[in-house]
Amino acid sequence: MGFLSGVAGFFLKGGAGKVAAVADEFVHTAEERTNTDQVDLKDARTVQYVSHDSGFDVLVDAIIRLIRPGLTIYLIGGLIGWWDLRDIAEISQFYQTLIWLVFTFHFGGRALMKDIPSFFKAISIIRKQK
Repeated sequence: MGFLSGVAGFFLKGGAGKVAAVADEFVHTAEERTNTDQVDLKDARTVQYVSHDSGFDVLVDAIIRLIRPGLTIYLIGGLIGWWDLRDIAEISQFYQTLIWLVFTFHFGGRALMKDIPSFFKAISIIRKQK
């Protein structure tokens, strides 16, 4: 109850001026939001470095951007039969762990540890029902 009394005292002792100041700090008009958004956008654009000084920079940027889509296309293509994937039993445990770590890094731990296994479990349940 002491916390609520302190909060009430803060507002009541300061009068309407203090309440108005707090409300003004948290409630923004459409114009204030637009101005704030423009300032934030300008700051974000100044931080972003988009120029490439050489073809090597372009190549490195392209490789970095293609890792996730490339792995995804390769795995999905193998799963639906566009090409044969190597049997996982033929790969040593060390390299399986290494591959798992790389996938976890690129695709996120939650997706690999929780979402994808749940997806395959749901698919197996649907197949059993048919």
